[in-house]
Amino acid sequence: MLRALERWRRIGVDGRHLTLEALLLVVYVRCALWCSPFAQVEQRFHPRSPIAAQRRNASGDAEQVAEAVRRAARRVPGASCLTQALATRVALGRRGVVGELRIGVAKDASGMLEAHAWIEFEGRVLIGDLPDLARFQPLPPLRGDAV
Repeated sequence: MLRALERWRRIGVDGRHLTLEALLLVVYVRCALWCSPFAQVEQRFHPRSPIAAQRRNASGDAEQVAEAVRRAARRVPGASCLTQALATRVALGRRGVVGELRIGVAKDASGMLEAHAWIEFEGRVLIGDLPDLARFQPLPPLRGDAV
């Protein structure tokens, strides 16, 4: 408990605010995915404007958002890769930063189909990176997600 409080104190006021925002987003997205079809959820959490505002430190903001979402997702049961990717996209959009939602599919060792979601930003995986991510064949971008 003391270690958790110390880590919480170390992330600073801005980090705590961002983590609380991320926690609310992760919970909201998780509940939405549980209660509604994916198409409705994706539409609800789609960025309002496809054009990113010019940001002086967009890359730094994006990294901080992704880290906050990862921290929050550890506390939310069922916070899947899709939940985290959608929450990250919303939080980025609030900061004028556009991340591309990618969903890929692959077969596991037994031949069963698997899916994985991640966010790409500036040519790299921002959230949802896996050691074997390359085995997932990305599906075509969803409506208006091409960067």
